[in-house]
Amino acid sequence: MKLLKKCPVKIYQSILFSFAVIIILIAPFSCRAEIETFVTRGGSHLYAEGQPFYYTGTNNFYLSYFAEDDSYRPMVDQVLSSAKAMGLTVIRTWAFNDGGANRDGYPVSWAYQTAPGVYNENAFKGLDYVLYKANTYGIRVLPTLVNNWDDYGGMNWYNSFSPTAASHDDFYTDPNTRQWYKDYVSTVLGRTNTYNGRVYKDDPTIMAWELANEARAESDPTGAKLRNWLDEMSAYVKANDSNHLVTTGVEGFYKDKGPQWYQNGSTGGDFLGDHNLANVDFATLHIYSDFWNWDMQQALAWIEQHISDADILDKPLVFEEFGKQLPADVRDTWYQAYLAAVYEAAARGSSMAGSNFWMLEADGSGHNDGFGIVYPADASTIGIVMSNAEAMNGLVPEPPVVFLFLASLLSLCYNLRR
Repeated sequence: MKLLKKCPVKIYQSILFSFAVIIILIAPFSCRAEIETFVTRGGSHLYAEGQPFYYTGTNNFYLSYFAEDDSYRPMVDQVLSSAKAMGLTVIRTWAFNDGGANRDGYPVSWAYQTAPGVYNENAFKGLDYVLYKANTYGIRVLPTLVNNWDDYGGMNWYNSFSPTAASHDDFYTDPNTRQWYKDYVSTVLGRTNTYNGRVYKDDPTIMAWELANEARAESDPTGAKLRNWLDEMSAYVKANDSNHLVTTGVEGFYKDKGPQWYQNGSTGGDFLGDHNLANVDFATLHIYSDFWNWDMQQALAWIEQHISDADILDKPLVFEEFGKQLPADVRDTWYQAYLAAVYEAAARGSSMAGSNFWMLEADGSGHNDGFGIVYPADASTIGIVMSNAEAMNGLVPEPPVVFLFLASLLSLCYNLRR
């Protein structure tokens, strides 16, 4: 104390300045996990917290379903805590469960809608919990608003209520189904989270809204039917939510790349056209080599083709669904190749923004499609994913805290000598 009492006022000021600099610089990067800023887009890159945003993430479709039920909710906590431990920063999940029809035998009481516009408050509370809990872990959520497939409702579920919808692809043009989808979207966007009071459209925990999971319109090889729907619905989301990004959720099929690209128009998809829309912020692609009978060379070429095309579109690209079935050594080989391709593309400054593997599971979930990974049991695959997460996170430069601290320390030393 005697020494301090003899110190000049300028020394006190320098000490206070040094501590202030450290606190100001470190505070935004402290261990606080809550997410306070939205992901944005600038050209072919995503941004968050004023920095480029690169990520390694995962999928888990049943999070909000399990969160509705006290006996299942610990599995939601397990998935999210596992994701955090692995360094994952985005999780993609379903924000729909229409009519309760699903292949896993989940109760009808877990449905978000029992009929178009007839909503189940308890089911929505499950999604509330997921967003609330993910926020506490610093994990962003990519919610999908409808399914192309019949699992958990889907487009055909909407069609079943409309007297003017006779086939799957009518979902995209039928006035009833289009309006019901919009009604559902506006309900979700305008919902207030019962756990933290945040309105969904104002919640930065949500990375982006995804219009549909793997939308296809196989009756129209020109791609116009699906593209027009994506255009209409992306504009509708943006009109009701100016904060969040919007993406398509398509698999990335082309209409004119030839048979080596698996379809040549047969899915009604048009990767370039589907993402060259004013209100679509980033592009998506999926790969399932087990189902598509692809070798690794084809799969890696598919990724590079989409990177090149996203660069042309000047929009970010997310590799948001991929998986590989057991055995583990085969799966690890594919994961290593996929994630290396993602990292190398991101590191060279391309449009590649991140990836979401399918999928991170909870112990005893009762769901097994052959692609699930459990932390920490599946150690070899987990290690590959964690290494990629560390590498992707490392693409964002660390804040220059040390250098500015040294500068403030030099200031202190200078004043001590005076």
